[in-house]
Amino acid sequence: MDQALVLLALAVYPIASVTRMKLYLFACGAMAVVYVISHVFKGTAPLATIRLGWPVYAFVALAAASTAWSIDRSGTLVSLTWLVASGAVFHASLTLFRRQGRAWMTRVALFVPVAWVCVAAWVILRWGSFRSTSVEMGAVIGSLSNQGPAVTELAAPYLLYMVVAEPRRRLATFGAIGCALFLVVASQSRGALLLLGVTVALVAVLFGRTTGTKVRRTIALAVIGAGVVAILWGVLGPAYFSEPIERLRNSRMFDASDIDIRSVDEADYQRTVMYLEGINVIRAHGSTGIGYGALASYIEDIYGWRLISHNIIITAWGEMGLAGLALAAIIAVVGTRRVWIARSAARRVDARVFYFHTATLIAWVVALMHAQFRPQLSNPMFHVLAAAVFAAGVDAAPGSPDARHSG
Repeated sequence: MDQALVLLALAVYPIASVTRMKLYLFACGAMAVVYVISHVFKGTAPLATIRLGWPVYAFVALAAASTAWSIDRSGTLVSLTWLVASGAVFHASLTLFRRQGRAWMTRVALFVPVAWVCVAAWVILRWGSFRSTSVEMGAVIGSLSNQGPAVTELAAPYLLYMVVAEPRRRLATFGAIGCALFLVVASQSRGALLLLGVTVALVAVLFGRTTGTKVRRTIALAVIGAGVVAILWGVLGPAYFSEPIERLRNSRMFDASDIDIRSVDEADYQRTVMYLEGINVIRAHGSTGIGYGALASYIEDIYGWRLISHNIIITAWGEMGLAGLALAAIIAVVGTRRVWIARSAARRVDARVFYFHTATLIAWVVALMHAQFRPQLSNPMFHVLAAAVFAAGVDAAPGSPDARHSG
């Protein structure tokens, strides 16, 4: 049941994005209710799971506590609802990792790109493009073209793991890889294209137990990638590649000296304002923060429009204070250390485990990098990945995930 609910949450997320997250919240709420009822009937408490991922649970708890001093309590409560829903995804995934190990993530990695391609196909068939090209289209699909790659890029390293370690599923894996690459290109997302390059670079550095293996796999990946790009170039045309490069080159975010002048790219203008005001919030309220999710209201009071934080440091420090910054750092450092230790321990012992932890490390680095430019805490795949990170090195233990209440 919990597997089905997590997959349901991942499946409805792109649809829920155009319904103000109602479907996503419903799916995550149902999952939380199932867990609570299950623990009540079994007389158990998820103590072992909570101990394993305690920094993430503490971060959610601090976000809830920030309601007490938030400059916009109603806004914080709304943002907190989404965070708690994503926390349910984290908890369920962490529990599933403890029960099933690597098998759980491979199911997710195969499922996510295919689900998003179905959504992208619907958008393209209706409007002729996956990226919003009009106000009317933007009002319906929102930022789906950015959300799709943000979700699927975190599954991509696990697909490479499956190519190497699970040959019986290579056909399905190559299909999922094709879906992921199509989403990156069709989205015309600058961040997605840059992080695709980062992923390839990390694969070259990390994905192999010997230098020769790394070189061979990097060459193979480059050849396959060039072939896919050539096909997409012929089918979609050069504009799909030249346009995002041009937007990146002309981005206002590289030069905020004339921020009072509206940019041709409205999104760039607003994001630049968000970063500058986020820094101002840290300077003025860095000790306690202004409340989780309250940056949008802070910006609205000054400029008359809203934009949530697209930077994890601004979210943690500016909205949740020094305690939030400390917890974010602990999550990044402790999580990375766990994966690194598990990967090192498996290097000469179990090749499949080594490559799985390598995939987790690559996805984690990409996720943390992307968290500097987009609201990753609303990305359900980020929380599935965080569960993989904190479960690294823990053997699956079917039937004994929780501690029973005494008495």
